[in-house]
Amino acid sequence: MKLLASALMLMLYLWLQALAVSSTLHHAVHQDASASNHHCVVTLVSQGQVCHSCPLDSVPLPAVTFLEVSYFELSPVIAVRYILLPGRAPPILLT
Repeated sequence: MKLLASALMLMLYLWLQALAVSSTLHHAVHQDASASNHHCVVTLVSQGQVCHSCPLDSVPLPAVTFLEVSYFELSPVIAVRYILLPGRAPPILLT
């Protein structure tokens, strides 16, 4: 069903574009197409007066996921003494 509906919409869109490009074809559909006060969707498309945008319903929404994260882990406190080895001293500045 969706394939049939999308094929029909595509054919109608292409037919509208063909009518907008060809004034002879537009005149075959409307007898008063050459009149100055004639306004239809074909004249709006051919003059560029149609503003179309993507409807918000067709824009996919991002998937929302929730993660359970444990920020605190209990671990035993280990005291570390940072001392230099007996034959090792901190570097001195040479002047």
